[in-house]
Amino acid sequence: MKAASTAFQQMLANSQALMMADCYTFTLTTGEKILWTSAQQPITVGGVTYAVGPAIDRSTIKNPRGVQVQSLDITMAAESNGSQGPITIGGLTLTAFAQAGGFDNALVQVDKYLTTSWNDTSAGTINLFTGRVSTLTADRTMVKMTVKSMLVLLGYAWPPNVYLPTCNHVLFDSGCALSASNFAVTGSVNAASSVLQLSTTLTQPSGYFNNGMIQFTSGANNGLRVSVKSNVNGTISLVYPLPNGPEIGDEFTIYPGCDKQASTCQNKFNNIVHFKGYPYVPIPDTIYAGGQTAPQSAGAGNSNSGGGGGSPPSWSGRGTLKQ
Repeated sequence: MKAASTAFQQMLANSQALMMADCYTFTLTTGEKILWTSAQQPITVGGVTYAVGPAIDRSTIKNPRGVQVQSLDITMAAESNGSQGPITIGGLTLTAFAQAGGFDNALVQVDKYLTTSWNDTSAGTINLFTGRVSTLTADRTMVKMTVKSMLVLLGYAWPPNVYLPTCNHVLFDSGCALSASNFAVTGSVNAASSVLQLSTTLTQPSGYFNNGMIQFTSGANNGLRVSVKSNVNGTISLVYPLPNGPEIGDEFTIYPGCDKQASTCQNKFNNIVHFKGYPYVPIPDTIYAGGQTAPQSAGAGNSNSGGGGGSPPSWSGRGTLKQ
């Protein structure tokens, strides 16, 4: 059941005609909030102001019983919000911001605003949907995202830390305890660069920036952050293409990546004290039945096998008992 204020309920009961608009709140993983409305003018409700955003289209919102995960598809026009000019976030166009991962895992709240006058916000809003961005695509004309309801959290693996040879931490998070600024490297773009591959002034060895991140600090891609696929000497390969072609002299800051191996943690980052993997957990193939440390050679005597030759039963692979 949706909760609505007394004023909202009275307005619904007593009004013959109402104006309505959607109010969107995008809470990014950085904590920043983007507030947009589909109305033709800014709306302030409860001290919160929703700006005129891009043209937004969404799918129908359903509220069935049970614990089924609900999806909401949102499509936003990429470059314009009418007379207000192009939409920008942090100096980036909406498309560039989305391609840089700005909306990844963002919390999305959709509220319905109903009123008899755009200037009367006393009735407040009613929440229609809350969820997190699941998938996103962006091109030159639009940004499309699928938002899953919060029930999707019930499907997440738990507990979050599992026994694996690789580290459970994310590079530069609180568990890793390293500071990204201490590993930041600056550089610039050379000639013969493309939207997927950059020739740069970097001198680090091949593989140092694999799975890392690059952020442009000048040029047409200023502010854009893109995942690094690999580096071979000074040539950087990107996971996704840049929205704008790089120019000679474009500056950037790049950060190394981590493959979560204990050797990398020790040799590359000198951070083995914070390594949270379990590289010495034995694999199933090394566990044998009968308390034996290894199978006996064929033909050798074995008191557990009725006096006959052969090896004791052993586990081979996962879940297969070898006799």
